[in-house]
Amino acid sequence: MTGSGWIVPCALSVACCAIGRTVAAPLATVTGEARDVSVPITVPLPMGAEEGSGELLPAAGVGAVVWQSSTRGPWAGGQPWAGAVLAPGPALDGARFAVVRGKEARPAAFRFEEVDNGVVRLLENDRTVLVYHSRPTLAEGVPEQFRRAGYVHPIYGLDGEVLTDDFPKDHYHHRGLYWAWPYIDVAGQRVSSWYCQGIETRCDRWLDREAGPVFALFGLDNGWYVGDREVVDELVWYRVWAADEVGRAIDVDIVWTAGDDPVVLTGVEEKGYGGFCLRFAPREATAITTDAGRLVQDTLEVPYAWADLSARFAGRAELSGAAVFIDAANPGFPNGWITRHYGFLGVNWPGLRSVTLEPHRPVHLQYRVWVHRGDAGTGAVAAAYQAFRTPPRVTLREP
Repeated sequence: MTGSGWIVPCALSVACCAIGRTVAAPLATVTGEARDVSVPITVPLPMGAEEGSGELLPAAGVGAVVWQSSTRGPWAGGQPWAGAVLAPGPALDGARFAVVRGKEARPAAFRFEEVDNGVVRLLENDRTVLVYHSRPTLAEGVPEQFRRAGYVHPIYGLDGEVLTDDFPKDHYHHRGLYWAWPYIDVAGQRVSSWYCQGIETRCDRWLDREAGPVFALFGLDNGWYVGDREVVDELVWYRVWAADEVGRAIDVDIVWTAGDDPVVLTGVEEKGYGGFCLRFAPREATAITTDAGRLVQDTLEVPYAWADLSARFAGRAELSGAAVFIDAANPGFPNGWITRHYGFLGVNWPGLRSVTLEPHRPVHLQYRVWVHRGDAGTGAVAAAYQAFRTPPRVTLREP
């Protein structure tokens, strides 16, 4: 994490007292309801703003908040932006913060490690958060057909427990956090990324990696390849927020653009599954909860805004889990789901129909994965979804 100076031009600043000295600092105004969970916020910054980190010092009775700014990723429409995590607390309506930095940028809590060629581990405070596979991977004893790349596994809980599975014996094609379809039609040929038949994801290049005190992000330019031909360009960005005592948010931003031929995605007959998926590790005391309540049985094609799976992983006495949130701007929202108590959550898109990726017309989807301690209740899943759906509004303005 590098950079120096203010994150916005001095024309937007006022004099305020911070860290025992008088400095020029832009003013941020926050508007939002009381919240029971930490809330990640994204603030667009003026063009030319630098990367760095510092504090939002309270001007109206709210505790100091660490921020980190970036020029990378899709989250502010191509302009610089700052991110912070607001702790649980009272309503923020009218709360004002002075955006200041200390003499040096705050040290990075996150860091990346290269595990193997194309396999990258992300850590926060020396504890592994997740691992991304950009090169083809195959487990010992698994048929060659199921070699694959372009997915996240493991995802770890806040106490170091492994939450996801890869190459499970009951479904070799399941793989941590991923997206796939049983039927893909392109140029008169039917292939399946679900069953790893005839199509594969390849990493064309890493777009960037950034690690700081508030979040880490990484982006990739992947391609869907049928033989040597790229039929869909895939731009994917992951933004991993710092954890607190309750949970951690992981944002996933995906843009697919078909090449010269249309690409048709279809869910499986009668069940509709295919799309954004999360396969869970072996566990005990599994509970699946959605915005409609706790599920007693597995479901297919029932629409939910979010779904959570909580359990006791790796023989632990304590519960933990992860939820998937769908952005309300995604096509078909609220989408149908496949929920399975054997350890699977999947957002069915397009479900029991087909959707066509038209040539050279991007399709944009966004999701959040909420990793938490406890069950859906103590893990504040409903509150975390509400914070995702309607986060506090933050503006930088002339004082």
